[in-house]
Amino acid sequence: MTYPSQPRRRYVIVGAGAVGALLAAQLRQAGIDNVLVARGAQLDALRVGPLQVHRPHGIDQVRLDVVGGPAEVELRSGDVLIVATKSQDVETVLQDWSWQPVAGVAGVASSAASLLPVVLLQNGLAAEDAALRRFSRVISASIIVSASYLEAGHVTAPSWPLIGALQIGAYPSGPRSHPHDLEVRDLAGDLETAKYIVRVRADVERWKASKLLGNLGNAVEVLSGTADAKAELRAFLTEEGRRVYVAAGIDSADSIKESDVNLLEELKLGRPTPLGPLTFPSHQSFARGASSEIDFLNGEIVLLGRRYGVPTPYNLAVQQVLGLSSAVGEGPEARTVADVVELATRRERTSV
Repeated sequence: MTYPSQPRRRYVIVGAGAVGALLAAQLRQAGIDNVLVARGAQLDALRVGPLQVHRPHGIDQVRLDVVGGPAEVELRSGDVLIVATKSQDVETVLQDWSWQPVAGVAGVASSAASLLPVVLLQNGLAAEDAALRRFSRVISASIIVSASYLEAGHVTAPSWPLIGALQIGAYPSGPRSHPHDLEVRDLAGDLETAKYIVRVRADVERWKASKLLGNLGNAVEVLSGTADAKAELRAFLTEEGRRVYVAAGIDSADSIKESDVNLLEELKLGRPTPLGPLTFPSHQSFARGASSEIDFLNGEIVLLGRRYGVPTPYNLAVQQVLGLSSAVGEGPEARTVADVVELATRRERTSV
């Protein structure tokens, strides 16, 4: 008896910033088929030349298969969609890709949302439910990667030989076995081949919640101020997040006690490299004049605080100060830690 062969797995990576472009390069160098969906100057650069991946030991030039959108790629059985954009762009990506047809499949239910799994790499807590509204097979991932994208055609990646780390799992998680657990394991295997540390989690939501607490401080790096003032503001933001989690009944993983690997050590995070200092994603967005994901980081804590009656003056002040700064086209460090603290403390005084 003969059995039909499984369709060849291919990753369609939507979003060509630091995370997505580096992932495409890592998969390509590992011999794993993928297509990168880019836009703007990044698309123009990668159509005519390789991606320049700046590493501690030199520059890798990686030629990528790149397209500008769903009209330029024929989806097929075996494809896995990976959404590597910022959180604020997820809804647009889902609108563009969910109902694209899958080649060779007939009938009404022949769309990407009906047939293909989708992997979410966003910070925050909103992307998975947005995808679940359309896709029946959703994989959630919390990713840590030290990389920056400030110039079209170039990505800086100082971690070597391991590139990043992911906690991944079927979404929503639960006590039952998911019908697409095998897809999660296949994804984990490919990512490990591409030099990422990967842990499959049956409770992936807890790890996403933990990552969000750490991401609340990203916005602080966009502000100017002393190191001590920034550290104090980060502490305020995180404490508000923890209080909101308690009120909302959100369980957050302890990324240190519950992990079997020291990511700071394995990924060499924080160590000096010949590549110079790296900036946080929010700082990179302001530097490029791109939209900011603050509304899905600090704004998520504000949302939960309003929903459960927990004051969040510092996260709200960060959201408002940097939201306005982004709207008027300011670059990084145009606003100060003092601006945020003054607004937050004024709000605290008036609420007493």
